[in-house]
Amino acid sequence: MSLQPKPIIMSTPMVLSLNDDAKTQTRRTSGLEGFSRAAVVAGYETKGRDFFARITQPDRRGDPWEAMVKCRYGGPGGQLYVREGVRRKPADPNDRGCCAEYIADRAPAPCDTWGWKNPALPAIHMPSGMCRHRLELIEIRIERVQSISESDARAEGIRSSGPGVFFWPGADRNYATAVAAYMHGWVWLNGQGSWDLNPLVWVLSFKQVLR
Repeated sequence: MSLQPKPIIMSTPMVLSLNDDAKTQTRRTSGLEGFSRAAVVAGYETKGRDFFARITQPDRRGDPWEAMVKCRYGGPGGQLYVREGVRRKPADPNDRGCCAEYIADRAPAPCDTWGWKNPALPAIHMPSGMCRHRLELIEIRIERVQSISESDARAEGIRSSGPGVFFWPGADRNYATAVAAYMHGWVWLNGQGSWDLNPLVWVLSFKQVLR
């Protein structure tokens, strides 16, 4: 019996990139927040359907210390379902069809999977029945966020309107490189100073299997 897809939250800009088939990677810090700048990845292991990274760093005395960190998103071959923001559409006597919409692009959304106690539903609470994007994990690795390459920044959904013109979806500012545009998006999502911390991140490469 196949395992149920695991949830992953996507912001509005990233949902827009998924809609256009422009996003095939995402970077997440979950489970890696407590490691120092000296931490390095010593290897990976798969146990059953779980995927682990072996990370080493010096302890307070300078001796090597090792930890096994489980990827909360599963391993290669596993699936994720994307959680995104949804809201109830304003009452419209001429609209006898769908009563809800996805916030990212106002596309119709099913409305019978939620009691609608509130007019809008943040992504973290979106029921799996409202999912419109399902992803299959192809490759997983860990790196520092600042190690992202130009090609990987594009795979993250960074757009380009011409040579040397890159932008974060929905943003009104252009950058000379895809990495610079991605840095803008990272700070927008994670707060000032988050890029300078250069944290370890899971790099999840995927393909869409439902859209």
